[in-house]
Amino acid sequence: MAQAIMEHSIPESSPLKEIEFPWGAQLDFLRSGAIFRRYQGGQGSGKTLAGCWEVRRYCWLHPGAVVLCTEPHYGMLRDVMLPEFQRQFEESGEAPLVKWVASAWRFELNNGAQIWLRQCDRVDSLRGPSVAAIWMDEAAQSPFAAYQILVGRMRQRGYPHVFLTTGTPRGKNWMHWTFTAGDRPEGAPGYIGAAAGITAASFFSNSLDNPYLDEVTRAGLESAYPPGSLLHRQEVLGESVIFEGLIYTGFDAEKHVASAPDGHAFVRHVIGCDWGWANPGVLLPVGLDRGNVTWSREEVVAREKPLEWWVAEAKRLQEFYHADAILCDPSEPGNIDAMRRAGLPAKAANNSVIPGIAAVSARVNSGRERVAPECLVEQREYQAYSWKQARDGASKADEPLKVDDHVMDARRYVEMELVGRPPASGARPVFISRR
Repeated sequence: MAQAIMEHSIPESSPLKEIEFPWGAQLDFLRSGAIFRRYQGGQGSGKTLAGCWEVRRYCWLHPGAVVLCTEPHYGMLRDVMLPEFQRQFEESGEAPLVKWVASAWRFELNNGAQIWLRQCDRVDSLRGPSVAAIWMDEAAQSPFAAYQILVGRMRQRGYPHVFLTTGTPRGKNWMHWTFTAGDRPEGAPGYIGAAAGITAASFFSNSLDNPYLDEVTRAGLESAYPPGSLLHRQEVLGESVIFEGLIYTGFDAEKHVASAPDGHAFVRHVIGCDWGWANPGVLLPVGLDRGNVTWSREEVVAREKPLEWWVAEAKRLQEFYHADAILCDPSEPGNIDAMRRAGLPAKAANNSVIPGIAAVSARVNSGRERVAPECLVEQREYQAYSWKQARDGASKADEPLKVDDHVMDARRYVEMELVGRPPASGARPVFISRR
């Protein structure tokens, strides 16, 4: 079936070759003639692979076309999209016909087509170019503003316009509503398929249906997300769900996910530290600016790392951000002592759970919280951290569920250090450039 697609869609003279047999939703996504297409699935369901394949096919079919491909931030371009394109070009035998221009972050095919790789966390940089087609990978993690700009860039004349989105959902955000007809909440985007002459189609898959998913990854997904849980439905089944019993109901990725501008003035940095071994440990550097806004700068989240590794990572972060305190989970005083012996300003954090949650909620709800686009685990936990449920299904609003809370714990330690201590009007700013 996959070969039939290739023979039907690609001239015999094209160098495009089959490198992996598409399956299920991948195959439907590739065969669709819709102008706007969404491929939504769980982790490891082959979304990026399908997007790269479709972009390659489009470029070989349309010499001279420019296709703009995006990830939420630079790290994902470097670690996800670029390696997948390179892998597919190599395994298909197309590599000798494709030039990678590193200075411009683009592939140039020998038929004149180009594939541009761009990041969405600097939305204004997306303005200007006229392109034939667009692919947004992990679109739900990208800001709606990026989509709003990109959707107006398909202006390269003489080519069929196609807009592809792929990714794991992040609740019912803009990507969900753009491809969903019917009633919608106030402020949600309109259904793209309602426009005259515009076709839209959605395709869905879950992680465990992917025949190429290796057994280790499959086992990890099955153990990490309890079957039937909301996170299992989102991260494995690829469903758009609204989390019930959510603790931080005011968190909105469109409002709260942002990078600090170049040269932004911070008056203080502190680091939250949550210990872990089988469960992940966390280091979370957070900056406080003159406007009493907190900015999560980056996250270190890892399992099964020795104490020496955590001390080295803490030292790196403390030196870079000039952090004046490392707020540690007080359950391991020996670990705190080890950090102090290494010359780090470590101390036991205030681990008052409900006051800490209230303090973080107040900051989120007042719009004084920012999370860097690179902090993907923190974003996920904000949108998943929930209250326990009683047997009757009602939420217990005084006891958080002890899952997907590791970054949330570190964030709470930070807030309990900062709460009630807004920066003084005369505080001397410390400028921290972007990494």
